[in-house]
Amino acid sequence: MRLFYLAHEIPSSTTFQIAVSVPKKKFKRAPDRNLLKRRIKEAIRLNKSLLEEYLGANNKQLALFLIYSSDEILCYAEIEKKIILILKRLVNEVSNSI
Repeated sequence: MRLFYLAHEIPSSTTFQIAVSVPKKKFKRAPDRNLLKRRIKEAIRLNKSLLEEYLGANNKQLALFLIYSSDEILCYAEIEKKIILILKRLVNEVSNSI
């Protein structure tokens, strides 16, 4: 997975917004792409507190764009591990860039 982010003023009270993309080039069937997007969104929903706590405490807002880059359909547990790792790395990177 690849994550791009931009520290940007979001016109709402949320700390971050996220867009998820699964390339049609790698997954031709829409049900496969939708399955992966649902799994990614659920993993983010359950683990977003890692990012929200930091952003809320530092009064920051981020726009995020996540691209699924694997060639195979991963199970939910693998996706969740990767999302947790990505969110922790993002917090470290944003905190170092202050």
